Amino acid sequence: MARFSRRLSTSRAARRCAAGSTIVRTSFIRRSVFAGGAAWRKRLNDEIGDQGDVSRLIERRSDDELAALMNNLGGHDLPSVLEAFHNADPDKPTCFICYTVKGFGLPFAGHKDNHAGLMTPQQMETFRQAMGVRPGHEWDKFEGLSLATDQLQSFLDRVPFSLRRRSAVSAPRARRAGQPAGHNPAGHVHADRLRRDPQ
Repeated sequence: MARFSRRLSTSRAARRCAAGSTIVRTSFIRRSVFAGGAAWRKRLNDEIGDQGDVSRLIERRSDDELAALMNNLGGHDLPSVLEAFHNADPDKPTCFICYTVKGFGLPFAGHKDNHAGLMTPQQMETFRQAMGVRPGHEWDKFEGLSLATDQLQSFLDRVPFSLRRRSAVSAPRARRAGQPAGHNPAGHVHADRLRRDPQ
Protein backbone atom coordinates (compact mmCIF):
# COMPACT_ATOMS: atom_id res chain seq x y z
CA MET A 1 0.00 0.00 0.00
CA ALA A 2 1.47 3.35 -1.06
CA ARG A 3 -0.07 5.67 1.51
CA PHE A 4 2.68 8.23 2.08
CA SER A 5 5.52 9.43 -0.14
CA ARG A 6 9.19 9.06 0.75
CA ARG A 7 9.12 12.70 1.77
CA LEU A 8 6.74 11.78 4.59
CA SER A 9 8.13 8.30 5.24
CA THR A 10 11.77 9.26 5.82
CA SER A 11 11.07 11.60 8.75
CA ARG A 12 9.91 10.05 12.03
CA ALA A 13 8.14 13.27 12.99
CA ALA A 14 6.51 13.51 9.57
CA ARG A 15 5.33 9.89 9.83
CA ARG A 16 3.76 10.60 13.22
CA CYS A 17 2.21 13.78 11.85
CA ALA A 18 0.76 11.88 8.89
CA ALA A 19 -0.37 8.99 11.06
CA GLY A 20 -2.26 11.44 13.26
CA SER A 21 -4.06 12.74 10.22
CA THR A 22 -5.12 9.32 8.91
CA ILE A 23 -7.87 9.11 11.50
CA VAL A 24 -9.70 11.87 9.67
CA ARG A 25 -8.04 11.62 6.26
CA THR A 26 -10.83 9.95 4.32
CA SER A 27 -13.50 12.46 5.30
CA PHE A 28 -11.27 15.49 5.72
CA ILE A 29 -8.42 15.23 3.22
CA ARG A 30 -10.42 16.62 0.31
CA ARG A 31 -11.37 19.76 2.21
CA SER A 32 -7.88 20.15 3.68
CA VAL A 33 -6.15 19.75 0.33
CA PHE A 34 -8.35 22.42 -1.22
CA ALA A 35 -8.28 24.73 1.84
CA GLY A 36 -4.49 24.57 2.10
CA GLY A 37 -1.84 24.52 4.81
CA ALA A 38 -3.75 26.61 7.34
CA ALA A 39 -6.54 24.01 7.38
CA TRP A 40 -4.01 21.20 7.78
CA ARG A 41 -2.27 23.08 10.60
CA LYS A 42 -5.50 23.64 12.53
CA ARG A 43 -6.71 20.07 12.13
CA LEU A 44 -3.37 18.50 13.05
CA ASN A 45 -2.99 20.71 16.12
CA ASP A 46 -6.57 19.96 17.16
CA GLU A 47 -6.12 16.21 16.64
CA ILE A 48 -2.66 15.54 18.06
CA GLY A 49 -2.07 18.47 20.41
CA ASP A 50 1.46 19.23 21.59
CA GLN A 51 3.65 16.33 20.46
CA GLY A 52 7.14 17.76 20.77
CA ASP A 53 9.03 16.93 17.55
CA VAL A 54 5.79 16.66 15.57
CA SER A 55 4.61 20.06 16.76
CA ARG A 56 8.00 21.57 15.91
CA LEU A 57 7.80 20.03 12.42
CA ILE A 58 4.44 21.74 11.91
CA GLU A 59 5.55 25.07 13.39
CA ARG A 60 8.73 25.46 11.31
CA ARG A 61 6.84 25.14 8.01
CA SER A 62 4.86 27.82 6.24
CA ASP A 63 1.28 27.04 5.23
CA ASP A 64 2.45 26.28 1.67
CA GLU A 65 5.25 23.99 2.90
CA LEU A 66 2.91 22.14 5.27
CA ALA A 67 0.33 21.67 2.50
CA ALA A 68 3.04 20.32 0.16
CA LEU A 69 4.15 17.87 2.86
CA MET A 70 0.68 16.62 3.83
CA ASN A 71 -0.69 16.39 0.27
CA ASN A 72 2.33 14.45 -1.00
CA LEU A 73 0.74 11.01 -0.86
CA GLY A 74 2.36 7.76 -1.94
CA GLY A 75 0.45 7.42 -5.20
CA HIS A 76 2.12 10.59 -6.48
CA ASP A 77 5.62 9.39 -5.58
CA LEU A 78 6.67 7.54 -8.75
CA PRO A 79 9.91 6.08 -7.27
CA SER A 80 7.86 4.53 -4.42
CA VAL A 81 5.28 3.13 -6.83
CA LEU A 82 7.96 1.70 -9.14
CA GLU A 83 9.79 0.17 -6.18
CA ALA A 84 6.57 -1.55 -5.11
CA PHE A 85 6.00 -2.85 -8.65
CA HIS A 86 9.55 -4.19 -8.94
CA ASN A 87 9.44 -5.83 -5.49
CA ALA A 88 6.12 -7.61 -6.07
CA ASP A 89 6.24 -11.40 -6.22
CA PRO A 90 5.41 -12.29 -9.86
CA ASP A 91 4.17 -15.73 -8.80
CA LYS A 92 1.24 -14.53 -6.70
CA PRO A 93 -1.57 -12.01 -7.19
CA THR A 94 -0.75 -8.56 -5.87
CA CYS A 95 -3.06 -5.62 -5.27
CA PHE A 96 -1.59 -2.11 -5.27
CA ILE A 97 -3.49 0.57 -3.35
CA CYS A 98 -2.07 4.03 -3.97
CA TYR A 99 -3.38 7.03 -2.08
CA THR A 100 -3.73 10.05 -4.36
CA VAL A 101 -5.35 13.48 -4.49
CA LYS A 102 -7.71 14.11 -7.41
CA GLY A 103 -6.33 17.05 -9.38
CA PHE A 104 -2.95 16.87 -7.62
CA GLY A 105 -0.83 19.93 -8.41
CA LEU A 106 -3.75 21.97 -9.77
CA PRO A 107 -5.35 24.95 -8.01
CA PHE A 108 -8.59 23.02 -7.42
CA ALA A 109 -6.92 19.83 -6.14
CA GLY A 110 -9.16 18.01 -3.71
CA HIS A 111 -12.23 20.12 -4.44
CA LYS A 112 -15.39 18.01 -4.50
CA ASP A 113 -16.51 19.52 -7.84
CA ASN A 114 -13.19 19.35 -9.69
CA HIS A 115 -14.07 16.32 -11.83
CA ALA A 116 -15.22 18.55 -14.69
CA GLY A 117 -13.49 21.71 -13.51
CA LEU A 118 -11.54 23.93 -15.87
CA MET A 119 -8.76 26.28 -14.88
CA THR A 120 -9.20 29.98 -15.47
CA PRO A 121 -6.89 31.59 -18.08
CA GLN A 122 -4.74 33.01 -15.26
CA GLN A 123 -4.52 29.63 -13.52
CA MET A 124 -3.60 28.01 -16.83
CA GLU A 125 -0.87 30.60 -17.40
CA THR A 126 0.57 29.94 -13.93
CA PHE A 127 0.45 26.19 -14.60
CA ARG A 128 2.13 26.61 -18.01
CA GLN A 129 5.00 28.53 -16.42
CA ALA A 130 5.34 26.01 -13.58
CA MET A 131 5.60 23.19 -16.13
CA GLY A 132 8.30 25.02 -18.12
CA VAL A 133 6.20 25.17 -21.27
CA ARG A 134 6.96 28.03 -23.64
CA PRO A 135 4.07 30.06 -25.08
CA GLY A 136 3.07 28.64 -28.44
CA HIS A 137 4.76 25.29 -27.75
CA GLU A 138 1.98 23.73 -25.67
CA TRP A 139 1.49 20.84 -28.12
CA ASP A 140 5.17 20.10 -28.77
CA LYS A 141 5.83 16.44 -28.02
CA PHE A 142 8.51 16.85 -25.34
CA GLU A 143 7.95 20.47 -24.29
CA GLY A 144 8.73 21.17 -20.66
CA LEU A 145 10.80 18.01 -20.14
CA SER A 146 14.42 18.29 -19.06
CA LEU A 147 15.82 15.26 -20.93
CA ALA A 148 17.15 15.62 -24.47
CA THR A 149 14.47 14.99 -27.10
CA ASP A 150 16.59 12.42 -28.97
CA GLN A 151 17.06 10.48 -25.73
CA LEU A 152 13.31 10.49 -25.06
CA GLN A 153 12.44 9.50 -28.61
CA SER A 154 15.01 6.71 -28.58
CA PHE A 155 13.41 5.30 -25.43
CA LEU A 156 9.90 5.52 -26.89
CA ASP A 157 11.02 3.78 -30.08
CA ARG A 158 12.14 0.77 -28.01
CA VAL A 159 9.08 0.25 -25.77
CA PRO A 160 7.01 -2.88 -26.58
CA PHE A 161 3.99 -0.87 -27.69
CA SER A 162 6.03 0.83 -30.42
CA LEU A 163 7.61 -2.43 -31.54
CA ARG A 164 4.26 -4.19 -32.06
CA ARG A 165 3.11 -4.42 -35.67
CA ARG A 166 0.26 -2.09 -36.45
CA SER A 167 -2.85 -3.70 -37.89
CA ALA A 168 -3.04 -3.31 -41.67
CA VAL A 169 -6.84 -3.54 -41.53
CA SER A 170 -9.05 -0.62 -40.62
CA ALA A 171 -12.82 -0.44 -40.67
CA PRO A 172 -14.83 2.69 -41.41
CA ARG A 173 -17.26 3.89 -38.76
CA ALA A 174 -20.81 2.87 -39.63
CA ARG A 175 -23.60 5.41 -39.41
CA ARG A 176 -27.16 5.63 -40.59
CA ALA A 177 -27.72 7.22 -44.01
CA GLY A 178 -28.30 10.94 -43.67
CA GLN A 179 -27.00 11.03 -40.09
CA PRO A 180 -24.16 13.51 -39.60
CA ALA A 181 -20.99 12.18 -37.95
CA GLY A 182 -21.10 12.40 -34.18
CA HIS A 183 -24.90 12.67 -34.08
CA ASN A 184 -26.57 11.05 -31.08
CA PRO A 185 -28.59 8.04 -32.38
CA ALA A 186 -30.73 7.86 -29.24
CA GLY A 187 -31.64 11.52 -29.59
CA HIS A 188 -32.53 10.96 -33.25
CA VAL A 189 -34.89 8.11 -32.36
CA HIS A 190 -36.51 10.22 -29.65
CA ALA A 191 -37.02 13.13 -32.08
CA ASP A 192 -38.62 10.76 -34.62
CA ARG A 193 -41.01 9.48 -31.95
CA LEU A 194 -42.02 13.02 -30.92
CA ARG A 195 -42.74 13.94 -34.53
CA ARG A 196 -45.05 10.93 -34.88
CA ASP A 197 -46.79 11.41 -31.51
CA PRO A 198 -46.35 14.87 -29.94
CA GLN A 199 -48.49 13.83 -26.95
